[in-house]
Amino acid sequence: MHTLGVIDDDTDSVTALAHLLTREGYTVKPVASDTAAETLSATPPDLLLLDTDLKHISGFALLQALREEPATALLPVILLSTHGRQAEWLKAHALGANMCLVKPFTFATLNQAIQRLLAPVEEAHDDK
Repeated sequence: MHTLGVIDDDTDSVTALAHLLTREGYTVKPVASDTAAETLSATPPDLLLLDTDLKHISGFALLQALREEPATALLPVILLSTHGRQAEWLKAHALGANMCLVKPFTFATLNQAIQRLLAPVEEAHDDK
């Protein structure tokens, strides 16, 4: 199955997401925000859930850094935020976020977003 990276400084959120996503058959890999760029470049997951409000680096700055690295330039990223401001979403999309979700969101919404972004990955694997 697919590996999902999760970057969120709220350990309760990471634990809850990991529990729900593991039940759906995903492998969940929590990633520390302070070493995320290096960790993800070395072993990129199939998809990344990235919170915007991090302690060590903004989610936007991390997204930009990931897009500048060849190993993570095409990594599907769902940006998660407690803010629903249009300016933030425009910035997120300009930096290369594939999708943006406002917290709180339902697990069904998140799972649909994940499935939609992973579908092209599955099709590429099926073509080989």
